[in-house]
Amino acid sequence: FFKSTLEKYPQSFFWYYRAGDYFAKQENLVKAVPFLEAAWKLSVQQKRPDLGIFVAYLDALYGQNQYDTVFSTASEWIDTALAPVAYAYMAQAQLKQNKPAEATQSFNKALEKAGASDRMQSLVMGKMLETVGQDALVTWQKAQLAKDEKSLPPRLLAYRLAVKNERYNEAIDQAGQCLEIVGPDHLGWMSLAMKQGNAMILAYTKTADPDYLNRSIALFETILAKQPNNPTLLNNLAYLLADNDKQLETALGYARKAHQSSPGNTIFLDTYAYIQCKLGQYEQAERNLLRAIQLLEISREPIPWDMYKHLGMAREGLGNNAQAVEDYQKALETAGDAAEKQKQQLQQTIDKLKSLL
Repeated sequence: FFKSTLEKYPQSFFWYYRAGDYFAKQENLVKAVPFLEAAWKLSVQQKRPDLGIFVAYLDALYGQNQYDTVFSTASEWIDTALAPVAYAYMAQAQLKQNKPAEATQSFNKALEKAGASDRMQSLVMGKMLETVGQDALVTWQKAQLAKDEKSLPPRLLAYRLAVKNERYNEAIDQAGQCLEIVGPDHLGWMSLAMKQGNAMILAYTKTADPDYLNRSIALFETILAKQPNNPTLLNNLAYLLADNDKQLETALGYARKAHQSSPGNTIFLDTYAYIQCKLGQYEQAERNLLRAIQLLEISREPIPWDMYKHLGMAREGLGNNAQAVEDYQKALETAGDAAEKQKQQLQQTIDKLKSLL
């Protein structure tokens, strides 16, 4: 398939990348590297150097122990927008070349270049956790705050580390300090506010303290007031309300608005149907969920386990217990990333319905 496609589109760095990514996922780096190298060089030639391809190519080289090539390739990009990632890979290569002092300098430079960019800081943090560990991140973060307590990048990094370590009160506080630094009129205010709200939800999930939930809902409503037509925000707030059985009619309105803004978005459609289930609108919910599943099947995308769960809810509500059991069973079989408590609840529901058949 890739051979015929590349013969048809020889200048498509996208298809070279797809081929390389396929072989990389098969752990066949010998085949992956040439495709990824071609993808990277084509994207550069076409003046569209792609971050995802850059990362995939360097990862494949690193996986083949080609540390000199990793270093030389990355070092060409230290004066560009790719500098944070370039310095991070240079540091990894330097560690393998037994140059720890140089690696520390490169990692620090990577964090400095990343600034307050979500994507870049996250990538650099990931590379440092893989190689030098969390202490190196904390050392940099504390050094930066010692220079300037109002510096946004180290505060943002402190937030990320707090979330990683499940210190959610600290994460909420660090996100709040980020918000104070930028102010309500800053372009990044909403993203930071979302981070604080997400930390509150994580804290609620961990502790079941309703204060965290209520604070997160209030914060998301504040954000929504600033961007009332943001479909992702509408959808997320709708799901948060519904999942906690709060303001269901309001949640339905939010979900409907999000769905209407993008009718083909299966995540929005799933949320809309879930709230319809909560309100006893089972026929509409079943119809919407079957449509969402059909769209995912057509595009050959995986079907989320909780979409099957919601379909089971709709069919259970309609009294179709045999079909509901099948749906719940599919949810359980595909719920690999779900919490153990959720899996136990699914099994209990299955057992209950089976006893009624």
